[in-house]
Amino acid sequence: MSTQPRRSRVVAVTGASGRIGRATARAFAASRTRVVLMADRDSRPLEGEGLRRAAEEVRATGGTAVVLPLDVGDPTAVAAAVDRVEAEVGPIDVWVNAPADRAASDGAMGPADRQHLSEVGYLGSVYTTKAVLAPMIERDRGTVVQVSRAEAGRCAEDGPDGPGTARAIEGFHGSLLGELGRLRSRVHLTIVPVTAPEPEGTARAVVAAVDDDPWT
Repeated sequence: MSTQPRRSRVVAVTGASGRIGRATARAFAASRTRVVLMADRDSRPLEGEGLRRAAEEVRATGGTAVVLPLDVGDPTAVAAAVDRVEAEVGPIDVWVNAPADRAASDGAMGPADRQHLSEVGYLGSVYTTKAVLAPMIERDRGTVVQVSRAEAGRCAEDGPDGPGTARAIEGFHGSLLGELGRLRSRVHLTIVPVTAPEPEGTARAVVAAVDDDPWT
Protein backbone atom coordinates (compact mmCIF):
# COMPACT_ATOMS: atom_id res chain seq x y z
CA MET A 1 0.00 0.00 0.00
CA SER A 2 1.36 3.41 -1.03
CA THR A 3 2.41 5.81 1.71
CA GLN A 4 2.47 8.77 -0.68
CA PRO A 5 0.25 11.62 0.63
CA ARG A 6 -2.74 12.51 -1.52
CA ARG A 7 -2.09 15.69 -3.48
CA SER A 8 -4.19 18.71 -2.65
CA ARG A 9 -7.25 19.22 -4.83
CA VAL A 10 -7.12 21.73 -7.68
CA VAL A 11 -10.31 23.77 -8.05
CA ALA A 12 -10.80 26.40 -10.78
CA VAL A 13 -13.49 29.05 -10.32
CA THR A 14 -14.61 31.43 -13.07
CA GLY A 15 -16.41 34.61 -12.08
CA ALA A 16 -14.12 34.57 -9.04
CA SER A 17 -14.27 38.35 -8.62
CA GLY A 18 -18.01 38.25 -7.88
CA ARG A 19 -19.79 37.47 -4.63
CA ILE A 20 -20.73 33.90 -5.51
CA GLY A 21 -17.34 33.10 -7.03
CA ARG A 22 -15.47 34.51 -4.04
CA ALA A 23 -17.68 32.69 -1.55
CA THR A 24 -17.16 29.45 -3.48
CA ALA A 25 -13.39 29.95 -3.53
CA ARG A 26 -13.38 30.56 0.25
CA ALA A 27 -15.47 27.46 0.85
CA PHE A 28 -13.05 25.25 -1.04
CA ALA A 29 -10.02 26.96 0.54
CA ALA A 30 -11.18 25.79 3.96
CA SER A 31 -9.94 22.30 3.01
CA ARG A 32 -6.54 23.76 2.00
CA THR A 33 -7.29 23.40 -1.68
CA ARG A 34 -5.32 25.02 -4.49
CA VAL A 35 -7.86 27.46 -5.94
CA VAL A 36 -7.43 29.02 -9.38
CA LEU A 37 -9.29 32.34 -9.48
CA MET A 38 -10.42 33.55 -12.91
CA ALA A 39 -12.23 36.68 -14.12
CA ASP A 40 -11.86 39.27 -16.87
CA ARG A 41 -9.52 41.57 -14.95
CA ASP A 42 -7.90 43.17 -17.97
CA SER A 43 -11.04 44.75 -19.48
CA ARG A 44 -13.02 45.26 -16.24
CA PRO A 45 -11.06 47.06 -13.47
CA LEU A 46 -13.66 46.23 -10.79
CA GLU A 47 -13.15 42.54 -11.49
CA GLY A 48 -9.40 43.03 -10.98
CA GLU A 49 -10.08 44.37 -7.49
CA GLY A 50 -12.46 41.47 -6.85
CA LEU A 51 -9.78 38.96 -7.89
CA ARG A 52 -7.26 40.56 -5.55
CA ARG A 53 -9.67 40.36 -2.63
CA ALA A 54 -10.62 36.79 -3.52
CA ALA A 55 -6.95 35.74 -3.47
CA GLU A 56 -6.47 37.37 -0.05
CA GLU A 57 -9.54 35.57 1.31
CA VAL A 58 -8.43 32.18 -0.03
CA ARG A 59 -5.00 32.56 1.56
CA ALA A 60 -6.48 33.76 4.85
CA THR A 61 -8.73 30.68 4.90
CA GLY A 62 -5.78 28.33 4.47
CA GLY A 63 -5.88 27.60 0.74
CA THR A 64 -3.42 28.36 -2.04
CA ALA A 65 -4.59 31.05 -4.47
CA VAL A 66 -3.55 31.26 -8.12
CA VAL A 67 -4.88 34.31 -10.01
CA LEU A 68 -5.44 33.84 -13.73
CA PRO A 69 -7.19 36.68 -15.62
CA LEU A 70 -9.47 35.19 -18.25
CA ASP A 71 -12.13 36.34 -20.70
CA VAL A 72 -14.38 33.28 -20.80
CA GLY A 73 -15.97 34.60 -24.00
CA ASP A 74 -12.71 33.94 -25.88
CA PRO A 75 -12.48 30.21 -26.70
CA THR A 76 -8.79 30.41 -27.61
CA ALA A 77 -7.94 32.07 -24.30
CA VAL A 78 -10.06 29.52 -22.43
CA ALA A 79 -8.25 26.56 -24.02
CA ALA A 80 -4.89 28.16 -23.24
CA ALA A 81 -5.93 28.78 -19.62
CA VAL A 82 -6.93 25.15 -19.10
CA ASP A 83 -3.60 23.98 -20.56
CA ARG A 84 -1.70 26.42 -18.35
CA VAL A 85 -3.45 25.35 -15.15
CA GLU A 86 -2.92 21.67 -15.95
CA ALA A 87 0.79 22.27 -16.63
CA GLU A 88 1.63 24.76 -13.87
CA VAL A 89 -0.81 24.04 -11.03
CA GLY A 90 -1.85 20.44 -11.55
CA PRO A 91 -4.65 18.30 -12.98
CA ILE A 92 -7.95 20.11 -12.54
CA ASP A 93 -10.22 18.16 -10.20
CA VAL A 94 -13.11 20.63 -10.06
CA TRP A 95 -14.19 23.40 -12.41
CA VAL A 96 -16.88 25.83 -11.20
CA ASN A 97 -18.59 28.29 -13.54
CA ALA A 98 -19.89 30.97 -11.18
CA PRO A 99 -22.11 33.80 -12.53
CA ALA A 100 -20.96 37.40 -12.67
CA ASP A 101 -22.45 40.00 -10.36
CA ARG A 102 -24.92 41.87 -12.56
CA ALA A 103 -25.94 44.44 -9.97
CA ALA A 104 -22.52 46.09 -9.92
CA SER A 105 -22.57 46.55 -13.68
CA ASP A 106 -26.19 47.36 -14.54
CA GLY A 107 -26.01 51.09 -13.80
CA ALA A 108 -23.48 51.73 -16.55
CA MET A 109 -24.88 49.24 -19.06
CA GLY A 110 -27.25 49.70 -21.95
CA PRO A 111 -29.41 47.01 -23.64
CA ALA A 112 -26.59 45.93 -25.97
CA ASP A 113 -24.22 45.53 -23.01
CA ARG A 114 -26.75 43.43 -21.10
CA GLN A 115 -27.28 41.25 -24.18
CA HIS A 116 -23.53 40.79 -24.46
CA LEU A 117 -23.29 39.82 -20.79
CA SER A 118 -26.04 37.26 -21.25
CA GLU A 119 -24.35 35.76 -24.31
CA VAL A 120 -21.00 35.56 -22.55
CA GLY A 121 -22.70 33.92 -19.57
CA TYR A 122 -23.86 31.10 -21.83
CA LEU A 123 -20.94 30.90 -24.24
CA GLY A 124 -18.44 31.15 -21.38
CA SER A 125 -19.99 28.06 -19.80
CA VAL A 126 -19.84 26.24 -23.14
CA TYR A 127 -16.23 27.18 -23.92
CA THR A 128 -14.87 26.45 -20.45
CA THR A 129 -16.76 23.19 -20.00
CA LYS A 130 -15.68 21.83 -23.37
CA ALA A 131 -12.07 22.79 -22.74
CA VAL A 132 -11.79 21.25 -19.28
CA LEU A 133 -13.77 18.12 -20.17
CA ALA A 134 -11.04 16.96 -22.56
CA PRO A 135 -8.40 16.26 -19.87
CA MET A 136 -11.01 15.12 -17.37
CA ILE A 137 -12.41 12.53 -19.79
CA GLU A 138 -8.89 11.33 -20.55
CA ARG A 139 -8.28 10.81 -16.80
CA ASP A 140 -11.85 9.52 -16.31
CA ARG A 141 -12.36 11.73 -13.26
CA GLY A 142 -13.30 15.30 -12.32
CA THR A 143 -16.34 17.46 -11.67
CA VAL A 144 -17.76 20.45 -13.55
CA VAL A 145 -20.29 22.62 -11.72
CA GLN A 146 -22.57 25.15 -13.41
CA VAL A 147 -23.98 27.65 -10.93
CA SER A 148 -27.40 28.54 -12.33
CA ARG A 149 -29.56 31.58 -11.67
CA ALA A 150 -32.70 29.73 -12.75
CA GLU A 151 -34.05 29.65 -9.19
CA ALA A 152 -33.10 33.28 -8.56
CA GLY A 153 -34.56 34.82 -11.69
CA ARG A 154 -36.86 37.05 -9.66
CA CYS A 155 -33.92 38.80 -8.00
CA ALA A 156 -33.36 42.35 -9.18
CA GLU A 157 -29.61 41.79 -9.55
CA ASP A 158 -30.10 39.14 -12.20
CA GLY A 159 -31.87 41.31 -14.74
CA PRO A 160 -34.40 40.00 -17.26
CA ASP A 161 -31.87 37.81 -19.08
CA GLY A 162 -30.92 35.67 -16.05
CA PRO A 163 -33.48 32.85 -16.43
CA GLY A 164 -33.01 32.66 -20.23
CA THR A 165 -29.28 32.19 -19.90
CA ALA A 166 -29.85 29.58 -17.19
CA ARG A 167 -32.21 27.58 -19.43
CA ALA A 168 -29.68 27.63 -22.26
CA ILE A 169 -26.97 26.34 -19.92
CA GLU A 170 -29.30 23.61 -18.68
CA GLY A 171 -29.92 22.46 -22.26
CA PHE A 172 -26.17 22.33 -22.92
CA HIS A 173 -25.68 20.44 -19.64
CA GLY A 174 -28.27 17.84 -20.63
CA SER A 175 -26.61 17.17 -23.98
CA LEU A 176 -23.25 16.65 -22.28
CA LEU A 177 -24.75 14.21 -19.79
CA GLY A 178 -25.96 12.11 -22.70
CA GLU A 179 -22.52 12.14 -24.31
CA LEU A 180 -20.74 11.18 -21.08
CA GLY A 181 -23.24 8.37 -20.63
CA ARG A 182 -22.40 6.98 -24.05
CA LEU A 183 -18.70 7.15 -23.16
CA ARG A 184 -19.34 5.45 -19.80
CA SER A 185 -17.29 8.25 -18.29
CA ARG A 186 -16.99 8.80 -14.55
CA VAL A 187 -16.64 12.56 -15.03
CA HIS A 188 -19.37 14.27 -13.02
CA LEU A 189 -21.48 17.21 -14.24
CA THR A 190 -23.90 19.05 -12.01
CA ILE A 191 -25.94 22.25 -11.81
CA VAL A 192 -26.31 24.11 -8.51
CA PRO A 193 -29.03 26.80 -8.28
CA VAL A 194 -28.22 30.17 -6.74
CA THR A 195 -29.44 30.52 -3.18
CA ALA A 196 -30.45 34.18 -2.91
CA PRO A 197 -29.65 36.58 -1.41
CA GLU A 198 -26.51 35.48 0.44
CA PRO A 199 -23.72 33.81 -1.59
CA GLU A 200 -22.44 31.56 1.19
CA GLY A 201 -25.44 29.24 0.89
CA THR A 202 -24.75 28.73 -2.80
CA ALA A 203 -21.06 28.15 -2.08
CA ARG A 204 -21.89 25.47 0.49
CA ALA A 205 -24.19 23.78 -2.02
CA VAL A 206 -21.40 23.75 -4.62
CA VAL A 207 -18.93 22.15 -2.19
CA ALA A 208 -21.54 19.60 -1.12
CA ALA A 209 -22.25 18.66 -4.74
CA VAL A 210 -18.56 18.08 -5.36
CA ASP A 211 -18.04 16.15 -2.13
CA ASP A 212 -20.90 13.84 -3.11
CA ASP A 213 -18.85 12.76 -6.15
CA PRO A 214 -16.81 9.70 -5.07
CA TRP A 215 -14.29 10.20 -7.89
CA THR A 216 -13.23 13.74 -6.98
